[in-house]
Amino acid sequence: MSKPNDRMAALEQERNDLIAENQQLRQALAGLQKAHKRVRSQLSRERLIDEIAQQIRQSLKFDDILSTAVAEVRQFLDVDRALIYRFQPDWSGIITFESTAPEISSILYTKFEEPCFRHSYVERYQAGRVRAIADIDAADVQACHRQLLATYQVRANLVVPILQGDDTLWGLLIAHHCRATRQWDEFDIGLLQRLATQLGVAIQQSELHAQLAERATTDALTQLANRRRFDQYLGEVWQQHHRRQSAIALLMLDIDFFKRYNDHYGHPQGDECLRQVSQALSQAVKRTIDLVARYGGEEFAVVLPDTEIAGALEVAAAIQAGVAQLNIEHRESPFGLITLSCGVAADLPQNQDSPDYLIKAADQALYQAKTSGRNRVVCANPR
Repeated sequence: MSKPNDRMAALEQERNDLIAENQQLRQALAGLQKAHKRVRSQLSRERLIDEIAQQIRQSLKFDDILSTAVAEVRQFLDVDRALIYRFQPDWSGIITFESTAPEISSILYTKFEEPCFRHSYVERYQAGRVRAIADIDAADVQACHRQLLATYQVRANLVVPILQGDDTLWGLLIAHHCRATRQWDEFDIGLLQRLATQLGVAIQQSELHAQLAERATTDALTQLANRRRFDQYLGEVWQQHHRRQSAIALLMLDIDFFKRYNDHYGHPQGDECLRQVSQALSQAVKRTIDLVARYGGEEFAVVLPDTEIAGALEVAAAIQAGVAQLNIEHRESPFGLITLSCGVAADLPQNQDSPDYLIKAADQALYQAKTSGRNRVVCANPR
């Protein structure tokens, strides 16, 4: 028969074994919960990347894609500021997109011209380098860079390059932590790297789309806006000016005796003449809101928003002077040189009108200029 002390010792040992086993189970459960949390986090990050990738495939609104990307990065990583930094040709840069926490100051559109950054870091980012700084005060960075980060309240930051192709550095995707230092883990870094890759694809896609769109609205020979772009732009301006009752002017221009020029000098020389005249028109029309278009053949059109007849006549005179300075010989013309006839119309858009009204008025004035001797400017009759 066991002694009482032996039984007590056995019970105590059993109790200790149960406690140890319970602790092991708790540790295993905690490990499983941690692993489960990491898996859920990883799945959430994968979904985020997939969602942005899908947006890139479905959307051509490049600005919307980048705005969404920085907003999602800030929220998902729980950082104080997420931004996209775009490089300029001289390796200065500007913050083009940003998402900030409410209490954090914005640095959107801030331009940076830091020589130490340019000389020390650009080449590394071109090579795909990722920079994760947990504490800027303890990091091995140049003093000028540390001072720059401190200026914008940054305590920790994570930077990955946005590359076009394999080595063309377009910009940087950056996460700032301002409330405290931050230990960046492999998932944080992986998320930003994969997003930066997707954004690089979006940039290439957007630029290709822009090139195609430009080709679709640009005349191949003269590089002016084509007829399609003219119709589109005049329609947009017409609606805007109808709302605020502001005048629009339109010039319709035609190279005098151009068929004779082509027949005499040949079509290659005729094409060169069109290119030179187009350049003269572009140089004479100064404002960025004005549109010079090749309307068809040897005919051109100029849309002049917020312009009344007096201003339109000044532009027409400048165009004619610019073409005269080209001094292009035209032996089959009574003027001996390439000249232009011009019809001018200007009006306030009315409810019953459409842009066709202005086109018709300017075209009729051009017809009068041609039938009354050419090489002149004629105004449409005011209504």
